[in-house]
Amino acid sequence: MTMATNTTVQAALARLVVNPPAALQVLRGGCPAEFGVVLAPDTQATLNVFLESHGAAFRASVLMLRKRRLDNILDALTVTSRLFSEYELSCYWDDYLVSIANQSPTPKNPLLESVAFGRFVIETLPTDDPHVALIEYDVTRNGVAAAAAAAAAASSYTLHESSERGLLLMHLASQIVGFMVNVACLVKAVTSGMTRNAVLDAIVKGPERILFFKNWKRGGVGTLKLGSAVEKSLELFDGRYSHAELLNRHPHLSTLVASLLTAGVLASRIPDAMHEG
Repeated sequence: MTMATNTTVQAALARLVVNPPAALQVLRGGCPAEFGVVLAPDTQATLNVFLESHGAAFRASVLMLRKRRLDNILDALTVTSRLFSEYELSCYWDDYLVSIANQSPTPKNPLLESVAFGRFVIETLPTDDPHVALIEYDVTRNGVAAAAAAAAAASSYTLHESSERGLLLMHLASQIVGFMVNVACLVKAVTSGMTRNAVLDAIVKGPERILFFKNWKRGGVGTLKLGSAVEKSLELFDGRYSHAELLNRHPHLSTLVASLLTAGVLASRIPDAMHEG
């Protein structure tokens, strides 16, 4: 069954404009079908006529959107964007776009695509490359942010104004990640403007555990360097206990609970089914 020519051409252009490698190849006479854009012969002819007349403008749109898309992703990758040069990032971006040229759909949300792009760069680098841990930090933080945003619409808990009532809960999107270098210090060095060589010289090898958490108080994603005792205690903050119940069972955790509530790691929540007013 052949679709209406105009609609199909518009759909093909929409697919190509967000896929620079495919679009540029088609502008050079390549076949759209190689990139999953299958057209009927008459529709292909119509597309060819359009590109002959408006190819320069279409190419400019492709390149403009390519740059805007990268800029939005680098805004989300606050560590990675400072760590690499503009030229390096542009090269990685071109390689990434080639790698997904035949995929449909591709991530359209800059936050989600920042995770996909970061993962691609990590896979491109050797496993022992010192940059990997810093990119992993960026990717994990953005992944937690995306997961928290996705979970917000389906939330079954309401924030209680009193930390003494409700169930103590750490957001389910939170993640604990182990690194083999002093990544927390390195991230601070990068974001404070330290040169790349100075950052790499400051690497100290050794295990470091970082909690990436949805901040109940300020929004966004926070991080917390963990010791073994604190990490073990986090298992208790899954909504099983109220503040009073937890401290009754584990009174030695009173200071930790207070600090985690203040930092936004924990919140006192009540199930919506129990919420009144």
